[in-house]
Amino acid sequence: MHCPAAVAGEATTSVPSLIRGSWPSCEASHDGRRGFRQRGDCIRALLLIRGSPDPWFLANIQEENPLTTQPGDARVALSLARFLITADLPDGWAHYDLYIIRDDDVAFYVGQSDSAFHRVWAHLEGGFKGRSTVGRFVLLNWPAALRFTVALLSSAAERFAPLGDTRDAAEQHLIETLAPCFNATLNRAPTPLPRRYTPPDARVRHPRSLRRMIADAEHAVHLADGRRACEW
Repeated sequence: MHCPAAVAGEATTSVPSLIRGSWPSCEASHDGRRGFRQRGDCIRALLLIRGSPDPWFLANIQEENPLTTQPGDARVALSLARFLITADLPDGWAHYDLYIIRDDDVAFYVGQSDSAFHRVWAHLEGGFKGRSTVGRFVLLNWPAALRFTVALLSSAAERFAPLGDTRDAAEQHLIETLAPCFNATLNRAPTPLPRRYTPPDARVRHPRSLRRMIADAEHAVHLADGRRACEW
């Protein structure tokens, strides 16, 4: 399946080719008045992330599709971008009481709560007020942090049964196994933060509000979903 043809007078370059670097044709085709009616959000997302070292990364968000998660599943994982546009607790997620925030092979933080979903939101909000190390870390690594992974788990899952089926034991097991960068308690040897990331003690320059983060996430998800539709 190909992307639909653009409206007469608008650009006909496909979204993937624009992402790969066809910036001059993209910008020259925008007259500054009407904008792009069919692909406007995608184009604006591209312009938004142009300052990133790798504009292609937002279109390569890899995750388990949260929409296919069934009530009672032991685990769900989604990009931070997609998490940010999930404002309300989805059906079937209330039992998740453990969470992991990570990127590729690096785990940043492991935690537990009666509601892992709401606790991750609290970290993101706390980053602006200096109340959460991992929340502040997300701000300092924006917009690349949009592709971080948020994993929600249940301490009642079969994998934790040998530990006694308790949340504390499950959390300790995850910390000991993953050695997250920012967990101090129960973490004998935290993983050193790789140099490619900005540490949480740096000065926050952007974004300035949670509303802005959510808007960026909406653009990123729109871009990623548009790319998949074009390649279908």
